[in-house]
Amino acid sequence: MNISFKHVTAAVIALTMSAGFVPSICGSFQMFEGTSLTAYAADVNTAKVSNYDELKAAIENENISTIIITADIDVPCETIKRSTVTTLQLVIDRSLTIESAEGKKFTIKRTAAEGANSGSLTSVFGIKGNGKDDGYNNVATNTVEVEFRNIIIDGGAVWSEDGITNTSPHNSGVSGRAMIDVFQGAVLNLGDGLELRNSSTTNSTDTTCSDGGTSANYGGAVRVDYTRPHGGGTVNVKAGSVIHDCYANGGWGGALGAYNFAHLNVYGGTIYNCASGHGGAIGCTYRAGTSRDDAATVNMYGGYIHDCYANYRGGAINFDGNTENYVLGGKIENCHASLGGAIAMSDGNVILHLPDIATGQLTIEGCGESNFTPDFGYSGLGRNSSGSKLVLNDNNVVTISFDAMRSDDDKYASLTITKQLDDDGIWQGNSLGEAFPGDPVQAGYVFDGWYDNKEYSGVPVTAQTVFDKDTTLYAKWKDHDHEWSYTADKNTITAECTADSICNAKNGLTLTLCAPEALTYDGKEKSAYIADDYNKAAFPDNYTIEYYKGKNKLSAAPVDAGDYTAKVKVGDAVASVDFTVSKAELTVTSERYSGTYDEAAHGITVDIGDSDAVVYYASEELTKDNYKTVGTTEDLTFSDAGEYTVYFYVVSDNYIPVPAGGSNTISIAKAEAKFDTKPTAIADLKFNGEEQALVLAGSSEDGRYVYAVSDSEEQAPDDEAYSEDIPDGKEAGTYFVWFKVKGDKNTLDTEAECVEAVIDENSSSLGDVNNDGKINVTDITKIAAHVKGKKLLKNDEFIRADVNKDGKITVTDITKVAAHVKGKKLLK
Repeated sequence: MNISFKHVTAAVIALTMSAGFVPSICGSFQMFEGTSLTAYAADVNTAKVSNYDELKAAIENENISTIIITADIDVPCETIKRSTVTTLQLVIDRSLTIESAEGKKFTIKRTAAEGANSGSLTSVFGIKGNGKDDGYNNVATNTVEVEFRNIIIDGGAVWSEDGITNTSPHNSGVSGRAMIDVFQGAVLNLGDGLELRNSSTTNSTDTTCSDGGTSANYGGAVRVDYTRPHGGGTVNVKAGSVIHDCYANGGWGGALGAYNFAHLNVYGGTIYNCASGHGGAIGCTYRAGTSRDDAATVNMYGGYIHDCYANYRGGAINFDGNTENYVLGGKIENCHASLGGAIAMSDGNVILHLPDIATGQLTIEGCGESNFTPDFGYSGLGRNSSGSKLVLNDNNVVTISFDAMRSDDDKYASLTITKQLDDDGIWQGNSLGEAFPGDPVQAGYVFDGWYDNKEYSGVPVTAQTVFDKDTTLYAKWKDHDHEWSYTADKNTITAECTADSICNAKNGLTLTLCAPEALTYDGKEKSAYIADDYNKAAFPDNYTIEYYKGKNKLSAAPVDAGDYTAKVKVGDAVASVDFTVSKAELTVTSERYSGTYDEAAHGITVDIGDSDAVVYYASEELTKDNYKTVGTTEDLTFSDAGEYTVYFYVVSDNYIPVPAGGSNTISIAKAEAKFDTKPTAIADLKFNGEEQALVLAGSSEDGRYVYAVSDSEEQAPDDEAYSEDIPDGKEAGTYFVWFKVKGDKNTLDTEAECVEAVIDENSSSLGDVNNDGKINVTDITKIAAHVKGKKLLKNDEFIRADVNKDGKITVTDITKVAAHVKGKKLLK
């Protein structure tokens, strides 16, 4: 069936090499519905399996769309019998993806079931389509598409030490049918990371096929069966897949073999060390007795085939029948056969399309010479029928290169697409369409799309993106979905990814809680910290450090000296680190007080800087044992003059005082006493015959006044001469009254000062006894009455009557006054 290129987009894919391009839009070629590449949907119905029974149950569960292999699995295969049931061990009849757990690669291995013939074992998998009717219609109507990716399927063969280096390798392991059978139109995608290996098919009379025939020896790894109405199918070999060390004993296709209505599309991948009778890597033929027109076809758009062998024809690829095939890209190297070391057109009228060798899209090396012309410059081509021919493609193309960004030498694939001719005959851009490669696989990462720049800006490229020039696309990767578990050991938390995949996070999987670096008290918070060398993917959150003093949780990082614990929690794991904030050394100094009494209280000064230290004071020596009971935190001060000793003791939660205790003195000298008012002499003192106060008393708050009377105004009397009594004088005359302030406990004595006091003579009043200003008989009478004792004179009268000043009142005084009154002798 021929479908126009306008309806189905073809492409060329190559792994680590340049590739060819699709046929001309003007021509037509065999490309069939059902060969589309599947876009991956989200995991909706996924089963994880780790053994054969779980795998079988998952395949039989029609609700499962993806099977994740989480361990190596042995599949026990039965002996082949003439029944479609016993030729296939596990039958997949719906669309399904089977792959290893993310980032890992497990093996599904064929083994012999108990009692089975190890040389005639069933296939491991049968891929059954749902195509309707017959032949090509099975392919066209099929909707079943199965993909194997990132997994190893091992056929159980055990090769000799030399391996498959010729057409007759030695196998000491099991053998039987191909590992995978495709029929009834099903599509099989060999995806990135798939490895098919160590499979040997045998030609035995006991072996039968799902198509009912007796030939089992074609398709060492994968075969597409034939029988009406169940035949046909499609195998898409994608970039990143590998088939090696597989053998079809004397049959077709050491790696891939196909009969009628089969379509093999090689978009990329690598096939090596495979052997058969026809097509060391790929063999396409038709069932005897059927039409050559229905023979299987191969379209190779890229990939790498090397070191493969065929006994007869096509060291790499063999074509039979009247078919049109395209080998437009890739590389074939070091393959060998009797006819066509690289490619053989061995039966019927095969039309083979090749690119112009000058484009470099297809490379054939080391495969011997071609046996016909024209060969367009290619070597290794063989033709067994003159009806077969080569056709050169020279369409206008665009090459799309894919860089999987996995390693320097991994270029993944190159796809060359033919531009489209518009109505004016001008080449326009085209999309990759169905030839867009599957998602690459990288252990520990999740593929996140193809981009046309290494910065991954813009939107991802899709199968529908139109290209009008050569372009390189780059794979974007992101970390796989980690499933972290955490364990703690002292101050370290270790992260372990427990997801069912290889995790590439190798560095920084420990989070370390560190004690504060400055651990001497300085009044600032002492914060623990998390070393910043941890992996942010493994420890994605912002973690809070908590602090404890003993069992008590603190509200913030500690400031004071003491023992602490810092903790951080990740998941259920708690790391902790103990640390001690040491007391700072505090230099303590003290100063004595020395001054003069000023009524104020004074104490010693103890300098503790800006610290929080507390000073205790006492009048006796303080120690660590008595400072609380004997001392006081209030300053010990004194106001009175004197000499005092004050003891101190310094304590602190955050400091070590040096010295912790000591003493100093307070010296308060007496002040000079001050006069408030000084004593003054009493004025106008007159002799009256009695003691009279000589001065008015002075006043002073600083002490008491003392007085002494001296006959000298130059020489102060001795201290013992002073008295607090106001000095008196009786006799008329001059008195030198010395005075000073006698200091108290806080003041000194003042210097003595002198004031002069005078008692004048009272001569003008002698004889005038009644003090009426006249001396007459009345005065004589008063004196006479006193002498006679009739009426004594008062003090002042007595003084005025003692005319002769002998201190006595006598007749003499009467006579003198009488003489004055008579005028005989006046009183002076």
